[in-house]
Amino acid sequence: MKRTILFLVMIIPVYLSAQIKIDGFVYDFTKSPVNNATVSVNYYERVTFFYEKRVSSVLKTDTAGHFAFNVKNTDKIEFIVFATNNIEKTFSIPVSSDTTIQVYLQRNDYGDVVRKPVIYLYPEKETKVDVKLNFKGMLSNTYPEYNGGWDVLAKPNGDLVNQKDNSKHRYLFWDGNSDENLHINDFGCGFVIAGEDTYEFLNSKLTELGLNEYEKNDFITFWMPILKQNKYNFIHFITNEECDKIATLDVNPKPDSEVRIYMAYQGMDIPMNMRIQILKPIERKGFVLVEWGGFEIPVYKIN
Repeated sequence: MKRTILFLVMIIPVYLSAQIKIDGFVYDFTKSPVNNATVSVNYYERVTFFYEKRVSSVLKTDTAGHFAFNVKNTDKIEFIVFATNNIEKTFSIPVSSDTTIQVYLQRNDYGDVVRKPVIYLYPEKETKVDVKLNFKGMLSNTYPEYNGGWDVLAKPNGDLVNQKDNSKHRYLFWDGNSDENLHINDFGCGFVIAGEDTYEFLNSKLTELGLNEYEKNDFITFWMPILKQNKYNFIHFITNEECDKIATLDVNPKPDSEVRIYMAYQGMDIPMNMRIQILKPIERKGFVLVEWGGFEIPVYKIN
């Protein structure tokens, strides 16, 4: 007796659609091409009706800001664009045919927000002073209004009279978005302080750096409410010539001494080990210029 064996053949459809070409261009906020930007590409390719596989690749832009790659059997692609080692922009696009995309990195994608730098002037006698600010970024706010420079009558006690409208001020104020991108690893040393210890820490370190009681009061009343919101803060002080990476000051007549302090900080839930920063007191003599400000070091994440 013959047995008849039946073979059931399951036909699993395999997707063999044509490849789709993706061309991309990365530009900065000036609409100039960004060379050597890293573009992380992620998507799910449909292999069978039942199975998708995740595809990831990393590309680099050329001198024209251009990158290109081919995909198939997908309807959406996720991009993460990096520039100067920081995540600049994350987005997804639908795809159904050959596509060209243009990515414009906005100013606030690019650098750190420098908050409330203020400039004090203490000449030995009443003096007309011209201050030019060369900020490596885009100014957001100034007071009194900058308009290409500040012309003030400075008095030994620190009072300032704006020559354009005779308004009176204790300091010159500015803030803006810097072109400089800084990461916590760029510093190498600093302080890790509990948020609740902010006042004691700032009062001690600002005295060590050379701020007087009025300047410390202005600094602490601005930054303490911000820093106390965090369980811990990493703090690094950038002083004098180091501040030139962010902004330079052209002052006429030239001060005899400058005390410039930018505080970089990053909030954290768990304290990290960090080599302690050694601070050097800055001597005040003759015509003194004092500037302080700060910025938050962004926390960049890949989801």
